[in-house]
Amino acid sequence: MKKRASKIIAMIMAASMLAGCGAGASGDSGKSEDGKVTIEFMHDEAEEDRMAVYDEIIKDFMAENPDIEVKQTAISEDGFEDKVKTLISAGEMPAIVAGSTSLMQLLDGEEMINTKANKEVVEERGRDDFYEQVLSLLNAQDGEGMIGVPISTWVNGIWYRKDLFAEKGLNPPETWEDILTAAKTFHDPDNKMYGIMFGTEEGAIAQNNFELFAGSNGAQLFDEEGNVQFTSPEMKETMEFYKELYQYSLPGSNGTTQIRDAMVGGNTAMCVYSSYILAPLYNAEMGEKIGYCVPENTQKSVYSSPSIYTISNTISDEETEAAKKFISYMLTDEVNIKVLHIAPGGPQPVMKSVAENPEYRDADVLQVYGEEIDKIADALNYINVFGTQDGITDSHIGAISNSMIISKAINQILVQDQDMDEMMQIAQEDMEKEISR
Repeated sequence: MKKRASKIIAMIMAASMLAGCGAGASGDSGKSEDGKVTIEFMHDEAEEDRMAVYDEIIKDFMAENPDIEVKQTAISEDGFEDKVKTLISAGEMPAIVAGSTSLMQLLDGEEMINTKANKEVVEERGRDDFYEQVLSLLNAQDGEGMIGVPISTWVNGIWYRKDLFAEKGLNPPETWEDILTAAKTFHDPDNKMYGIMFGTEEGAIAQNNFELFAGSNGAQLFDEEGNVQFTSPEMKETMEFYKELYQYSLPGSNGTTQIRDAMVGGNTAMCVYSSYILAPLYNAEMGEKIGYCVPENTQKSVYSSPSIYTISNTISDEETEAAKKFISYMLTDEVNIKVLHIAPGGPQPVMKSVAENPEYRDADVLQVYGEEIDKIADALNYINVFGTQDGITDSHIGAISNSMIISKAINQILVQDQDMDEMMQIAQEDMEKEISR
């Protein structure tokens, strides 16, 4: 088994100097003294209330499977990926790691994943029950297995005030034309009202929001030969539209906090955000006023990022089978709903049976949104993310996304008012350098 640290991981390791990382977490996987198969489940949901839910799930699982012991390791989100990369450099991993698509792509590139075991879990649950576009993000580089098993996902889109749009007689913000018209109509900065809010900071949200519009214009980051095409006509057209929209937004480097607060505070009539906006709007008693749209220019498109569980390939066959059993248990409707209800509205179901389950919809946060919940579920059929085309994910997309090259270009063009063509060309060249390493 080849175990190597990539240049990206080496740089992060040098910067962190293993800060906050103790002994290898994989030491908790193996056989316990009483002969049970012990596996470690590592995730980044370290909040006390969330850990309590997982504790309950694990306790119930072990009651049904007395020969398996599951140990939960929760690490704060800020330090989670650095911890995982530390373990990669040591060539050891916990039995199960939960994380983002980009993290799993890195793990796959480092050959640390049992892609065959992941695929077997999905097929045992029934591939047809999953939203196919979600699964298409998880195909492994070997062309055979999967980089992980989706447990939930969040999806972005355009959230808008149905009441304000109705007062102005505006169409829902679906087409580029209708989005721009609405942004112009509502923009009134003197009264702290902005036409639209979206990500412009040098961070993941800027890239994810941009991907929403790029996908709706048919723009892909790679061509069929794997060459970067950030300067393609479709990509430039998207950036021009993005730049025009920025005229009707709050000036500056805006991230999740600014976008959420503006929408919740009534300082914008629409925003680009993930489904995690649902709970704050519900808490502000605005749920019944909120509509959801999937943008469309040449096609419909949304960005989505699944929460994924993956099985390490550094563990024994017995541990692998135990890990498969645990993940399969997490995919049962009853347990999966418990996971989704940790933060109702934010994580969305990846299985149709769960999305249609009355118990899932029973959460107060979901009930208030009515038919909009159906629209959100339907949006999962239009996932279109950079690096994945026709069910094949380019192996370089994880490194490119983590480098923040695209969000930096967005910030330079919009916030710093740099020349668009020049900044996009620089980003193009930076990405070419990244994939040649």
